[in-house]
Amino acid sequence: MKKGRFDIRNISHLEPPFNNARPITDAFYKVFSEYPSRKLMIQGNEEFEKTLKGIAGMEEVKYAQEVMDYEISSGEENLSLLANIIFPRLELPKRKGGEPKVYLKVYREISAWCNGCDRSDAVATGLFDRKNSLDDFIPEQTLYANNLIGIYPQGDLTCDVCGSQNFRYQKNANTFVYRDEVEDKNRDLGRRVKEIIQKVSATVPYDKGNRSELYAKVETDILRDFYHMFKSVRKDDKPDGSPQYPKLYKLFEWIRRGNHDIEQFQWISQRTRKSLKDEIFANVSLPYAVIRTRIKQKETLFLKSLMVLYNLKYNVDDKKEKEESKFVDLYGIRMILPEERDCFRLAEKLETVPGFKIEKFEDMIRHPRRSGYRALHLDLNSGGIIYEVQIKTHEMDRSAETDSKQKHDVAYLEEKIKLIKENVPPRIMDAVSIVIGCDCKKLLLAN
Repeated sequence: MKKGRFDIRNISHLEPPFNNARPITDAFYKVFSEYPSRKLMIQGNEEFEKTLKGIAGMEEVKYAQEVMDYEISSGEENLSLLANIIFPRLELPKRKGGEPKVYLKVYREISAWCNGCDRSDAVATGLFDRKNSLDDFIPEQTLYANNLIGIYPQGDLTCDVCGSQNFRYQKNANTFVYRDEVEDKNRDLGRRVKEIIQKVSATVPYDKGNRSELYAKVETDILRDFYHMFKSVRKDDKPDGSPQYPKLYKLFEWIRRGNHDIEQFQWISQRTRKSLKDEIFANVSLPYAVIRTRIKQKETLFLKSLMVLYNLKYNVDDKKEKEESKFVDLYGIRMILPEERDCFRLAEKLETVPGFKIEKFEDMIRHPRRSGYRALHLDLNSGGIIYEVQIKTHEMDRSAETDSKQKHDVAYLEEKIKLIKENVPPRIMDAVSIVIGCDCKKLLLAN
């Protein structure tokens, strides 16, 4: 970790991620030229409050806030366009006419954070249709959770640390999931589910002549076992509802991807769990690709700005400590693919796309971090805007989100906040918070 001090010249390092950076840097120059950090530190409390009101009233600051709001809102569209450019470079199954034989579903990735305790990680992260309410958390939609059983003890989302059901919800990203396309979802996915259940039933001892009865019993048992936690596997979420095979297949897919750990489902017999897991891994394909786009919100802009202004640097592997802290990753896109070779092939193809320039490339697949984190990281310049691109397999993505040694959002955020609090005076935090246009200081005080 590298400590630093405020330097007005560092404001120039805020430029890279913004399409229209000039109004933003002008506002910071205006504020800290009229109110140097030393002056802010010696002001009395009443005078300092007047200074903050003066900063909030500056035309340069108001315009900068408008620009930041626009960059954040338009960033979603830019990332969607980038995803559409990358999509044709993926190696996907094709129809006879050459069109990709895939089905695209777009989700919002939402995290639930507990308001009842000071835990530093999200209780759960889920994928939501655009029509769903942000607080509509159910087990079927929970993508990442270390303790799926513990956070749904009675069916409703509950913090497994303090027992609170009071949450705040945060949108992390838009997620584009590319699966193999089927002509009739109920028929085709139903057939796949039945084939898996048929193979599971073949592992169960039976009396000759009763194989069909045994299959029916195994299917009933599996549906009952999954209904115990996932109500949507039955029509109308009722115990006697007809089987919803597409819903059950999606759960199989999430077990295959490792988002749900079937070993947690202790109410299912050990033999059935093992047999079902074996058949799911043998017969359920991973999504061809998952493209996850995210744009940093104002709270993150606030933290990044403080890191840049004080030239603070935190790197989990202690690399590049001599480099100046810069703000380059306002926009991010994550490509999640089935195999390692797919990751390297896509990285090679991105270098050949007209208008794309790879500014930086890190191979953390062949050379993992000490934490075990693995991925390809690229800084991709398109139209003068820098996009942080991560390319990884489904297994790498799952490990990065659930392995305590690898989890970026918790460890990195905690260390970054600690570093800021050790180096940045509260009054500078207040001034930067005013420029950004949010009550961001509470993020630091809460940690």
